[in-house]
Parts: sequence; structure tokens; C-alpha cells
Amino acid sequence: MALLVNAMALLVNAMALLVDAMALLVDAMALLVDAMALLVDAMALLVDAMALLADAMALLGDTIALQEVSLK
Repeated sequence: MALLVNAMALLVNAMALLVDAMALLVDAMALLVDAMALLVDAMALLVDAMALLADAMALLGDTIALQEVSLK
């Protein structure tokens, strides 16, 4: 009888470990989703930086054109 009780206790412990492992898997997936969201944010910032660079280049082109006109 004690052997059966021990076996059942081991089964309960194994099930508890399985639940813990599943909880860790869910946490890992949540961290992955957070990391992907941060990557998307970083990509959006990169796009914004590229747009600012394009604006700066356009302003530089306008400045050069104005200097050429003023030199004539």
C-alpha cells in the first residue's frame, strides 16, 4: 500500500513539474513577444531616422541651390 501511495505522490510531483514547465514556456513566449515588439519599435525609429536624414539632405540641396543663385 505504501508503494502505491509513493507512486501516486511521484505522479503528482511529475504533474506539478509539468505545470511549472508549461508556465515557464508561457513566460518565455511572452518575453519573445516583448522582444519582437521592441524590434518593431526599433525598426520604426530607424525609419524615422532615415526620413530625418532625407529631410536633412533635401535641406542641404536647397541650401546649395540658394548659394548658387546668390553667387550669380
